[in-house]
Amino acid sequence: MKRGAIILCGGRSSRMNADKALLTFGNETMLERVVRIVSSIVDPRHIVVVAAANQQLPALKTIVVRDSVEYHGPLPALVCGFAALPPNTEAVFITGCDTPLLNPAIIESLFQQLGESDAIVPQDAERLYPLCAVYRTNIFTRIEEQIRAGGNSLHQLVLQLDAKLIPVEKLRELDPEMLSLKNVNSHEDYFSALECAGLSTP
Repeated sequence: MKRGAIILCGGRSSRMNADKALLTFGNETMLERVVRIVSSIVDPRHIVVVAAANQQLPALKTIVVRDSVEYHGPLPALVCGFAALPPNTEAVFITGCDTPLLNPAIIESLFQQLGESDAIVPQDAERLYPLCAVYRTNIFTRIEEQIRAGGNSLHQLVLQLDAKLIPVEKLRELDPEMLSLKNVNSHEDYFSALECAGLSTP
């Protein structure tokens, strides 16, 4: 299976009041950390970072594209990301730049368990986690169809796909605290993530 990845980093970061992608995380930015983690499973030449039009980014060894429709949610950004993937990419891991505690073993496991499904998405009793999931690239047209129909929910897209929903409990052997699913949306989240990673506050 030819793998790719899409990392979304063009959101407003309104709760943080700062660009989350550029937050310091040890000796790198949060975006650089996420790229490094994903690169341990996916060749960086097959990773697409989708940024806002004028967003400043660190130097990356990935493909970088700019979201043509800013701040309209993940689906338009995914259209840009899918279009930029190298030819013949079969499946992609999708995440945001605000997941600095990703565990590479989780990414590998999701690819391994995809099977013939359109997607494999972690799920707990409360919600799905569509931004820590693997998708077949042949769903690209389904994304475009949902956007044309006025939809912009990645959650709704997952429900329309032949998706394998994997209970979070089945992944805890690899990531006992499931830190891979933790997003940094606020200053409190940021400080907590730094603590979990054993890093000091800048």
